[in-house]
Amino acid sequence: MGLKYGCAALITKIEEVNGKYIVYAEKKEIAEKKPRGFVHWISVEDAVNCELRLYDLLFTEKEPNKLENYQDGLNPNSCTIRKNAKMHKDLLSSFIPTFFLLFSTENRG
Repeated sequence: MGLKYGCAALITKIEEVNGKYIVYAEKKEIAEKKPRGFVHWISVEDAVNCELRLYDLLFTEKEPNKLENYQDGLNPNSCTIRKNAKMHKDLLSSFIPTFFLLFSTENRG
């Protein structure tokens, strides 16, 4: 795995303690292969709670119009809400007076 904007790391152990996961890793020299995944992290002191909404494809079918009832092709996981996610506290100072504090992060595809 790789740390976003950081070095590559090798996970050596994962523990669950009181419902939280602790990941142990060691720095890895840059290899010829790019890491398969990246981890974004912030310190406990800089983290604040937030609600995170993860969006996926709206339909499970490539061509929902070809279904007899297009609603049969709706993806039940097209929006997943994670309560008590963490974000960096500095994002709070970016608040523009509206009903919601919205941020778009990196998207795939």
